[in-house]
Amino acid sequence: MAQASNKRKSKLSLNARMMMMTGILMVVIVAVVVSTFIGVKMQARDAMAINVAGRQRMLTQKLTKATLGYIVELREQAEARQYAGILVQTRKHLAGTIAHAKQADQFKLTEETLQFAPAAAAKTIADAFTEGTNLTIRQVSQKYRNPGNKPDAYEAGILAAMASDPKAWRNRDSTEKVVEGGQATMRYMKPLFVGKACLSCHSTRDKVSDLIRKRYPQDKSFGYSVGDLRGAISVSWPTRLKDTAEYKAEVAATRKLFSESLSAMQNGGAVAIGGLDVHLSGIDEPGIRDQMDKLATMWTEFAQSIDIIFSDKGVEHEQFNTAANIMLTQNQKLLAEANELTSLIQSDANSRATHITWLQYVLGAAAAVAFGFTTYFIRAKITAPINQ
Repeated sequence: MAQASNKRKSKLSLNARMMMMTGILMVVIVAVVVSTFIGVKMQARDAMAINVAGRQRMLTQKLTKATLGYIVELREQAEARQYAGILVQTRKHLAGTIAHAKQADQFKLTEETLQFAPAAAAKTIADAFTEGTNLTIRQVSQKYRNPGNKPDAYEAGILAAMASDPKAWRNRDSTEKVVEGGQATMRYMKPLFVGKACLSCHSTRDKVSDLIRKRYPQDKSFGYSVGDLRGAISVSWPTRLKDTAEYKAEVAATRKLFSESLSAMQNGGAVAIGGLDVHLSGIDEPGIRDQMDKLATMWTEFAQSIDIIFSDKGVEHEQFNTAANIMLTQNQKLLAEANELTSLIQSDANSRATHITWLQYVLGAAAAVAFGFTTYFIRAKITAPINQ
């Protein structure tokens, strides 16, 4: 009876040991699996955060590039208006001066004085503007005197529209982007109207001097009345394929994405990545939080400048130029802070990855030891006795 009891105790003791060894092995294996799963999830989260932070740098550059394109286009248009306005005022002043001199019989048209005629003087000025800029400036008219002022097909179309309703074009001009063969050209036209002083040379054919008749036998520039459309100042220059509306849309979309991404990194939330909406967890590490706050403060000032630039105030407005200067100054600083944020997130992710890797090494070693002990126990306590 005593021997049977001892065998039962020995058997129970063996079962307990077996369960303990198996339990330890299972716990270690589960710990390895769980740590691996958590590690993969954390690495995916870190990779997403790094991706979003890195994209902020790209968005900063994209936003600046689009805004600069918009500013350049507005300034080119403003420059064209400025030069066209100068030519209009020059013609008006010279026409008045010459008409007054003719009334006093103090002006005789000669080869020398012809250079002071409104069209001739304005052409000289236009040629000077053209030489110093990327603009091409012309005076055009359907009833031209100088064949060099004959409009091209585009100019003829705009002149026809102006002539159909001259009153409506008194305080208007035309600006349009023309794309041909993959090349974009901006076309600007400002109408010219006949004033009282113009009639001294353009009312009837008999008032045209012999000098003009000989020089321009195909002259068509007479038969006008006050208020008629005389022609237009035409300005053209090569430009980018995108127009101001496209720049506005690009900046609005880029700005929205930058703000949403920064908010998602700070507070958690959905953000678009690769055409999909994914959820980011807010980053809590103090150093990274401080850097995000710094970036957010700078972004607020940068975004306010963008708002002013796209508020249609015009390039002549003081606020526009101030905002443009802030945007240009802050651009590199914003880019540098975005780079720093990306670097901090990358460094934090690398550190966490290192810790996870070492934890997996330790758990792997523990699993190997547990497996070794379990194998030894089974062989020593079960397999060997059975074989004997």
